[in-house]
Amino acid sequence: MLLMLDIKTYKSPFCVVWEITDSCNLKCSHCRTSAVDPNSHIGNPENEDKIIDILIKNDILVVNISGGEPLLNPRCTEIVKKLTQKGIYVGLSTNGILFPKYAQQLKDANLGYVQISLDGPEEVHNKFRNSTNAYQKAIDALKIAKKMGFRVQLNCVANVYNIDYLQHVYDFANTEDIEMHVRRFVPSGYGKDNIDLIPDYNDHFRMLKVLNNMQKDSKVRVSIEAPLIHFLEDSNVSNLIGCGAGITQLGIDKDGNAYPCIFFRKNLGNILESGFEDIWFNSNVLKKMRNRDFEKCKDCHAKVTCGGCQACSEYPFGEDPLCPLEVGKVSEQDIEKMKVCICESKESDLS
Repeated sequence: MLLMLDIKTYKSPFCVVWEITDSCNLKCSHCRTSAVDPNSHIGNPENEDKIIDILIKNDILVVNISGGEPLLNPRCTEIVKKLTQKGIYVGLSTNGILFPKYAQQLKDANLGYVQISLDGPEEVHNKFRNSTNAYQKAIDALKIAKKMGFRVQLNCVANVYNIDYLQHVYDFANTEDIEMHVRRFVPSGYGKDNIDLIPDYNDHFRMLKVLNNMQKDSKVRVSIEAPLIHFLEDSNVSNLIGCGAGITQLGIDKDGNAYPCIFFRKNLGNILESGFEDIWFNSNVLKKMRNRDFEKCKDCHAKVTCGGCQACSEYPFGEDPLCPLEVGKVSEQDIEKMKVCICESKESDLS
């Protein structure tokens, strides 16, 4: 995610999300991947080492190790260590099931932060994951990670079935003093078969109001991937952000294929074959995204501060179904007012 008025091409992405395996020990209905059997689809060690060298060479500041379930890759802690030894800040996105087993090894490897998903109370969380114990495993992992001194972030995927349970997730995060990050559901991977998880705009707006109140009143950091939240009355202007896919971040899978982000599975080429720099600087897809050169976005006054969600637009709708301009919830005059607020906020932050 990013906050800026002029979109630039940086010499490299600030953050790379690297999916080191396609395997997973859960089958979440809202998962961005189509994760498969836990005993297959592990990355190739030789290619992994080449990818590590490429990330180091290109001065990547942050790498988020993801999957599937990354801890199913037997080299996960080794990969973390090789990256941190070169000064890269490394995070891990996990469902928490295997985290207690590897927590000390990850600590010794200087893992910087841990992201663990929690999408509601036990019944709701387990239902999303087709599991009977995923909730308790996640709770245990969050508490262990916090106790061991990791920076911990609780991730929550907001969708039509858990909007009314976000308060439950927030209360846990607040009690345990854990950061909370909420993002919208994107129909990618298994999610393509569960597009009913996408709320309509009225429910989405209701959700934003709840999250906005959490931001204002929370003792812990609550971040939200919903740039147009600032149309709410009394919104937190300092948190205005737009999509950073292909601008400040890039996704890479276990085989070295690059994507604008891990949700937008538009293959840009393979960094082991085409070269990282060539993809980053010369990809027509990335150029188009940086210019916001999409039919529904290119003439919009909010194209920099929002950018929509290209992953949602790609499938199955052809446009972002939650765009407030498209559904007539926001006027161009509102957008102009928002741009002024951003300028004032940015000037205030710099003073």
